This record gives sequence, C-alpha cells and structure tokens, in this order.
Amino acid sequence: MPLLIITDDSMLQWHGDVVNAIAWWNENQCNVRFTEDISLAGAGVVVILPYWETNGNLGSTSRHAQTATIRLVPDPGNPRAPQRVVRHELGHVAGLPHNEDSRSVMYEAALPERYVLALTDKLTLEDIYGECSW
Repeated sequence: MPLLIITDDSMLQWHGDVVNAIAWWNENQCNVRFTEDISLAGAGVVVILPYWETNGNLGSTSRHAQTATIRLVPDPGNPRAPQRVVRHELGHVAGLPHNEDSRSVMYEAALPERYVLALTDKLTLEDIYGECSW
C-alpha cells in the first residue's frame, strides 16, 4: 500500500518514526506491505503530522473504499509514542480491530510494551491475506 507522509518542519523527527513503523510491518507481519510514496495521487494511505485532536487520542485512522488517513498527535513527553502509535494505526489500515490483550500492538491504550501481534491479530491477518510464515 503506497503511503504519503504529510508533515511540517517541526515534526521531521516523527517522519523517521513513521518510516521505522512501516519497516516493522514490512519485515515482520504476514503479507502486509507498505511503501512510502511522494505523491498524493499514488498514495493509498495518508499520514498527517501533526494533527491536533481534542479527545486525548494520540492517533486515529479513517478508512475509505481505497484509501485510509492516519492522523498523529504529538506527545513531547513520550518520544517513543510515534512509532508505537503508527504501528497500531497501520494495523487498522491492514484490517485489524482493537485487541483486549494488553501486549498486542492493537491494544487500545498506549502502553510502552505493546510491540507484538497477539495470536488473534495473526489469525485475523491470515483470514484477510492468506497463510503467513510466523
């Protein structure tokens, strides 16, 4: 899925976090592949940095027929948050719902240790994308 990152100069550090989250999905997760694109016309996913929400979430994803938009909220007190939040939001783009397992990257709350896909996440990905080599 081609992915366009829209940011301003104050958020360039987060660009690297988004790229690292893309690499995590591409290296570790089933048949889901994201690529960075430089044009809006070619992008299936748009990541917007920064995005100021008032509901307290660090990120949100909107899915449409052929596209998705991820909005990320800066959290200066938590420098590791962007990569975890992007991993989580890319999971939604891939078709994963929230997971009640607090170790899962798809757990709803932002926890520092959520770096893995839980078994239910993996089974959902296999249902969507076919057999995976875990």
